Amino acid sequence: MVQDIFPHKYDNRFVEAVPADHDPVVVCFQQKVLCRIEKVQPEISAGSGEMRQTSHAAFEEGPHESTKTEQHESARTEQQALPEASKEGQDLKLETGADRLQLPSVLEIKQRWGVEADQLRFLFRIDDTPVWLYDAELSEQDGYRYEHLLTIRGTEPAWLSFAAAVGAHLAYWYDTSRFCGKCGSPNIHSKTSRAMVCPKCGNMAFPRINPIVIVAVTDGDRMLVARYNRKHYNTRNNQYVLLAGYTEIGESYEDTVRREVREETGLEIRNLRYVGSQPWPFSQTAIAGFYAEADSSLPLKMQREELSELLWVRREDLPPRKNLTSMTDNLIEWFRAGKSWEEIYL
Repeated sequence: MVQDIFPHKYDNRFVEAVPADHDPVVVCFQQKVLCRIEKVQPEISAGSGEMRQTSHAAFEEGPHESTKTEQHESARTEQQALPEASKEGQDLKLETGADRLQLPSVLEIKQRWGVEADQLRFLFRIDDTPVWLYDAELSEQDGYRYEHLLTIRGTEPAWLSFAAAVGAHLAYWYDTSRFCGKCGSPNIHSKTSRAMVCPKCGNMAFPRINPIVIVAVTDGDRMLVARYNRKHYNTRNNQYVLLAGYTEIGESYEDTVRREVREETGLEIRNLRYVGSQPWPFSQTAIAGFYAEADSSLPLKMQREELSELLWVRREDLPPRKNLTSMTDNLIEWFRAGKSWEEIYL
């Protein structure tokens, strides 16, 4: 899933740190991230059957002096190499044809855009490498463009893609927490924790994370899949999805699953089983995933305000998922592979 960045480790402890030239910077403006995405497609070498990656994007360098360009390239190379990783593991992932993500380094934003180190905000660390935030607009140049978070999803290296998404989550929360929710005074950043503090009334606010459930409803070798019709739904993704919904006040996750299935399909479920959870920074949520069973012979009562399609699909007719970054992707793929709950959870 999106948080699975082994052999790297996500460390969200709030610590004092000093920006180093090679550290990556999440430049976030209006919920978009400044980055380079290099298109990569797998290619089979003639005669050898060996798969290798082919780049289909050339990034234009600006008219910089050669010494500055060399410094930029050095910092970029260090950023891609850090944290220290299993190169073999990264190569295996890249053979899938995943696009290559690059964030600007501290050195680059200093020299390309004139941003000073004291304008950066510490976010978290990946292994021992700090990741920084710059939450104001910078010009697009030298191949760096503002990209939507869903475009970044699934890019490689996985640790950098995850860092960009979590950084954007925090940037959005900082932007929407500038004023105290209690007295309306301007907030300030805490110096000791990841929090916004009101200097007038002392109220503290911490990063907002919205709980959500996703459930794969099955009946034997059939799975209930849907398409949502919400205006904010990602129209670029035409794959079927699973039933999902936000946990309301006073609800358990299990109660949320039962309510959502009942509201959206008219079905009652049984044998509800928790599978796992994941952060989903793309929508500032934390997801709990479940399997449940229902009777596929009963009529479906589709909630048209939420859904545009709702149908039962046999295991062998489910199309493979494009990637396995989300809980939905994994719940469907585990079912397609015929894995039992015990194989997944235990």
